[in-house]
Amino acid sequence: MGKLNTVLFGKYQLCRILGTGRLGTVFLAVHLGLSEYRAIKRVPKSFLEYDQFRREALILKELRHLGIPIVYDVEEDENYSYLIEEYLEGESLYDLVKSQGYLPQRLVIHYGIQLTDIMNYLHLAGTTPPVIFGFTAEESIGVPWKREAD
Repeated sequence: MGKLNTVLFGKYQLCRILGTGRLGTVFLAVHLGLSEYRAIKRVPKSFLEYDQFRREALILKELRHLGIPIVYDVEEDENYSYLIEEYLEGESLYDLVKSQGYLPQRLVIHYGIQLTDIMNYLHLAGTTPPVIFGFTAEESIGVPWKREAD
């Protein structure tokens, strides 16, 4: 599963691949009932750290922070686990640095403060064991990635 135009779980139509990485593949999908985009992270159950991924996904589903995409659902099939989350438009921090080279100091400080705020929030969430949040690789960090409060 994972072909474009495939409908997952009867409601998410895959549109395109947003990226691939250590954890798996991220798809852009549209929720057919709501006509809203979602990011779907697909992680193989054979992934060495699958149990940790699953545990963290269920914890993240309960957390709310402007710098963390909202987790709407966690689904599974026989081979994969799927994290269905808010789709935030923008390029990744990795792509930004790759295209521009060094970033101005003010931007590095700006993004550093936002990342520190997220890590502090996750630490203070009081989960046992603490959330490691495996999606903080530079490929997973969107720019601009901090939403404004509604």
